[in-house]
Amino acid sequence: PPTGEAPATVAEVRASSASRSDPQAELARAADLIARGRNSEAMPLLERILAAHPRQANARQALATLQFETGQPLRSLATLLDGAALDAGFAVPAAQLQAALGDVGGALATLERVPAAARTPAQHALHGGLAHRLGRHALAVDSYRQALRSPQAEAVWWLGLGLAHEGAAQPEAARAALKQALAQTSLAPEQRSFAQQRLLAIRAGDARVESVAAAAR
Repeated sequence: PPTGEAPATVAEVRASSASRSDPQAELARAADLIARGRNSEAMPLLERILAAHPRQANARQALATLQFETGQPLRSLATLLDGAALDAGFAVPAAQLQAALGDVGGALATLERVPAAARTPAQHALHGGLAHRLGRHALAVDSYRQALRSPQAEAVWWLGLGLAHEGAAQPEAARAALKQALAQTSLAPEQRSFAQQRLLAIRAGDARVESVAAAAR
């Protein structure tokens, strides 16, 4: 009886048969299904590939992307976390999704699957941002400093370093980092405004400290 779905093509049948010994054939078939908008068929196919070949990175990335795009972020995260247990390359996207879903502590732990010595500058900055959100300001300072060693350091990383220093109650260092951020022409307008606000807040805090000290004399 009719099923409402287009019958498999000869090429698909051949690909399915070949894939029993060749995961690349299954992956090619999944890519073809995705290209034709047949995501509901591609996802179980990708799942079968991963069940047999869990280290097939392209299949895992494709499956996680489809799961996220079809409104299944938790399944996407599970797919990425399973991958991170086998390949540290999946730790970064998994950590980013964890953080977006509100699990900042889990995100930091996942990102730390990538050894510090192996992290890119952007990954150091991500690590710093997550640590700062968790109140681990000293760790955040160290990570942002690592990121800023790069010749291609981003302006916003100076802002992150300033906030980490501020969180660690290091106003002088915070002020210096925020001024560095404001000196970068690539700093976005909203980030520039925020950096200026934090500088004003630090100055206000300094003024209160001086006032209290004067009163105590």
